[in-house]
Amino acid sequence: MWMEELPTGKFTYRERYKDPYTEKYKKVSVTLNSKSNQAKNKAQRVLNEKIEKAFDDKKKTGIRFSEAFSAWENYYPQIVKERTYASYKYPIKIIRNYFDDNIIIDNLRQKDIKNFLEHQYYKNNYSLNYVNQMRNILVSVFDYTELQVNPARNIALKRKPATLEEVQK
Repeated sequence: MWMEELPTGKFTYRERYKDPYTEKYKKVSVTLNSKSNQAKNKAQRVLNEKIEKAFDDKKKTGIRFSEAFSAWENYYPQIVKERTYASYKYPIKIIRNYFDDNIIIDNLRQKDIKNFLEHQYYKNNYSLNYVNQMRNILVSVFDYTELQVNPARNIALKRKPATLEEVQK
């Protein structure tokens, strides 16, 4: 913790901490009227509370991908028709084969999900509807685990350009 005197005669106490989720350093500060030992202690308490609050706002679930997917697979058939869940059999298999079971789901980023979906659509030539079904499964899994930010949401793939053969049909 360090202190800076302001032109108004007040004192700003600052603390730097490393955000464990972004691995970047962040600062918190509090402004008090004096620089006495009592004010320093109060500033330290307030700064510690602010840092704790920042950590509490970003609680990690710590759940592994395989655990989250298994929990979702037990829950999801209860809320959809049997035929709907049956149509998810192969997309689920593709998703499970692509992602490592030991990945902590909090560490999955939107970029990772987008790379997966693009790989399935552009490289493996699955239809856009089929890839969107995979995305919907991932959205549902992440919603079930109650992540603060669902990395599978708001991902849109661009339709492949039509080939000459497709246009002539």
